[in-house]
Amino acid sequence: MGLVGFGKIPKEIARKVAALGMVVLTYDIYIAEEHIRSADVVSVYVPLNVEIKHMFTLYLFREIKPEGYFINVGRCQLVNESELVEAIEKKIIASATSDVTESELVQKNNPLLGLYNVIITPYQAWYSDETEIRLQLGAAGDVARVLSGYCPKNLVTPRVRNIVKLKELEKIYYDIFQYKHIK
Repeated sequence: MGLVGFGKIPKEIARKVAALGMVVLTYDIYIAEEHIRSADVVSVYVPLNVEIKHMFTLYLFREIKPEGYFINVGRCQLVNESELVEAIEKKIIASATSDVTESELVQKNNPLLGLYNVIITPYQAWYSDETEIRLQLGAAGDVARVLSGYCPKNLVTPRVRNIVKLKELEKIYYDIFQYKHIK
């Protein structure tokens, strides 16, 4: 299984699929130098930025095995959809699954919807009452960390560490009502 992006979620997925005996290959432009070579499954977990818009084109789909699967749980414009349609129709890859499409709202005339070997799901599978609370607490905790002079736990852009002089996170406990620094 090839994982594009290697943050918290793909690291957890790697741990789980490795336990099933799968070989895991990773690629992350900010972390690793490894490349995905002819993977059976390529799963994408990267945020969208100008550098990687339409990162997935026919060129990269040809790197996946013809019987391989492409999964996009990253952002919508990481994939050139017309080239994904072409890759599937020409059997360059076997199938694709995504919880996003190039336009945020799935259009009725989107050609991906007419392909039998493509699954498009709503970008809401993450939602639960528990998850919503955890997201709010996580954001509040990071705000408290920064206001206390510490680097946030969930830093999206690691280069910020070199620009903003915040102390590295030791062991800090925060909850919704109070925070304590634990040494």
